[in-house]
Amino acid sequence: MSDENENSHGLFANYTEANCHFENKYLMAAKMLDCIPWSMPRMDGEGRPVCNEKKSAEFRKRMMDHDRNRTCLQDCTQLEFQFIATTDTFNPEAVCPFTLYT
Repeated sequence: MSDENENSHGLFANYTEANCHFENKYLMAAKMLDCIPWSMPRMDGEGRPVCNEKKSAEFRKRMMDHDRNRTCLQDCTQLEFQFIATTDTFNPEAVCPFTLYT
């Protein structure tokens, strides 16, 4: 792999904007640390060695901290969802009045 401009979609079979951003972060971290953690996928022909524990942690940190500075095209069929988490008390007797554990 010569630089980050190579096949920008080499880790995934299908293009998505999220995959593009992941690969950009992956390529940036791989280039800076010159290794790939054992737990990360490898691109075909990837010649970098496996990262040691310290470099693996740094790799993950760099991926988390990396800004999305390269342009990735939007998905043609992208769905975005928003969610709200709510909680309530649970009364098992009210839900299952004929429980075997009474």
